[in-house]
Amino acid sequence: MVKINPLSNWAGVAPDRGRGRSAAAERLIYCSFGTFHEGAETALLRFVTNLLEVINELPHVHLVCSVNKYVIETLRARKLLTDRTHFFSRVPQLRVLAAADVFITHAGFGSIKESIYYGVPMLAYPLDPHYDQNGNALKLEYHGLGLRGAFAHERTGDLKKKLERLLEEKPFREKVRQFREVIVDEYREEKIKGTMQSLLVDKHSAVFA
Repeated sequence: MVKINPLSNWAGVAPDRGRGRSAAAERLIYCSFGTFHEGAETALLRFVTNLLEVINELPHVHLVCSVNKYVIETLRARKLLTDRTHFFSRVPQLRVLAAADVFITHAGFGSIKESIYYGVPMLAYPLDPHYDQNGNALKLEYHGLGLRGAFAHERTGDLKKKLERLLEEKPFREKVRQFREVIVDEYREEKIKGTMQSLLVDKHSAVFA
């Protein structure tokens, strides 16, 4: 594990993403594909290597990436890591998302919900065609919550353009904020209690009808 604290400059950031930033402000991109890849697989290494190349071309952008230890060891051996690229085998995802500006994800439903809660636009690369990831990626792009790509075939230039759009174009963050407001309202504690109480009363009335 890289022995640094890349989150120190973002410590204490709340999930309200509406704060203003200057053009030269530090940005944080978080990348995690869950536990789908367990080794230093060719496709994963190619993608991460391309991502590192893109990060080096984006000023004031830091990368926090959660990958397995074999990938980290390979990147170290190839001397590809810099002071703006921080790789870990495990990270506290919610804390990182609270500070992130873009989330590169495999589009698992849990990760999408967490990203929306923390107001972070997503760049989705579905990995498993047998589950919900492809559909999730299509939906998040359709609703303006982010963009998607083809993990094994994404070119460096396309990856850079997508990250620049997500970092700079305000409508992505605004759409995520709107979704978050709906979710917070729909699942607030008082509303859940009211719904449960209503269901219990209806059930009780039906029993004694």
